[in-house]
Amino acid sequence: MIITIVLFALSAATMPTNTSLTTASLCQADSIAADFLFLIDGSSSMCAYNLQFATNFSLLIDQISDKNIDARFSVVAFGGTPSIILPFSADVATAKIALSSVNCSRSGWEAGLEAIRMTLQNSGADMDKSMCMTSNSATCILEWRNNATRQIIMATDEDSDIPTN
Repeated sequence: MIITIVLFALSAATMPTNTSLTTASLCQADSIAADFLFLIDGSSSMCAYNLQFATNFSLLIDQISDKNIDARFSVVAFGGTPSIILPFSADVATAKIALSSVNCSRSGWEAGLEAIRMTLQNSGADMDKSMCMTSNSATCILEWRNNATRQIIMATDEDSDIPTN
């Protein structure tokens, strides 16, 4: 099993607006399966950044979709108890909608590393599902594929707080 974690951590400086997003390491001759989890800090300090993240991550999804990659996308918001917004889906349009739906109204500790642990263990069973885009909370789980590389992309402006979940 391969797990890749990319962390977009913000400092007091502004986020670059022309970040080049590439998928060179994933572009191989044979189709490769990859599950991409976008883990987004939804706390109030992220208000200035979430629209830019949604835009740039949507561009990344487009780039991935143009490659020979069997990709699925999931979106989880954290700040307090992490919430599954979108379980893994190959639907690009739905993934983009899920990314743009993460707002900055969440409160509580921003335990990013704990949120990663929760996404990797027991299919996110201990996460909030009230914001899930599926019609059935029973299907709102994070099922990683055994044959896929696991890509976790986290966007936050904080270090990882003490876990409270």
